[in-house]
Amino acid sequence: MRPGKILLTLLLMLIILPAFSQIVVDKPKVKRSTEKDLSIESVLLYPDKTVIKFAYTKTNQAKGDWIFLADPGEAQAMHLEANGVKYALVSKTGIASKPGITKITLGKTVNFVATFEPIAKGVTKFDLVEGEYGGDYSSWCIYGIRIPGNKKK
Repeated sequence: MRPGKILLTLLLMLIILPAFSQIVVDKPKVKRSTEKDLSIESVLLYPDKTVIKFAYTKTNQAKGDWIFLADPGEAQAMHLEANGVKYALVSKTGIASKPGITKITLGKTVNFVATFEPIAKGVTKFDLVEGEYGGDYSSWCIYGIRIPGNKKK
């Protein structure tokens, strides 16, 4: 291969490869959660999306028998918040949109995935909020989710 082609190939790789890069944070540290049965298994940061993998393990028989997440665009849909910016839910898999479909029994775990708009570079901590207001108006909120390594370049 000629030196010019090698140089061109290397330059293209330097331009294209970062577009496919991702940051993976397994079992991220969190400050506080409103739901002890819900855990974040991993956060995956891509240039075009943020993916969160969840596990819900029912530990209390008194809780309901169904779990669900509102669809993207609904008032009660999950979103992420960081530095005053909201990142909308784009899609979800492994969990229903309404009660009565995703059954959960005592001691069992349901794994599901939620995909959001991409979090900005430089964000190292964010909140996950279910519903428009979060807090007392919502059932699942996780605050202070740490994602080290998402540095500005």
